[in-house]
Amino acid sequence: MSLQRESLSQEWVGRLVELEFIEVAGEKHALVGWLRGVTERGVYFARAFYCGALDKYMPGETASFYPWGLVAEIRGVRRG
Repeated sequence: MSLQRESLSQEWVGRLVELEFIEVAGEKHALVGWLRGVTERGVYFARAFYCGALDKYMPGETASFYPWGLVAEIRGVRRG
C-alpha cells in the first residue's frame, strides 16, 4: 500500500514502512524502517536492518526527521 501525505495518519506510527526520499542532489533512495512520528512538517523515521539469521527486520538507529518536501513516497511493508 502506498501512502501519500494526505492519507498518512497517526495510525501508521510504529509500523514498518519503506520510505522513499529525495536527496539534496535530486536522487531518490528508499529505506526500510519504523515510522516514529507524523507532523504537519514531515515524518520521523527510524531505519531498520534486515537480519537474515532471524529472517526479520530489527531496530536500527534513532529516528531522523524527513520534511515533506523530500518525501517521495511511503509504502507499508510486511514484517519479515
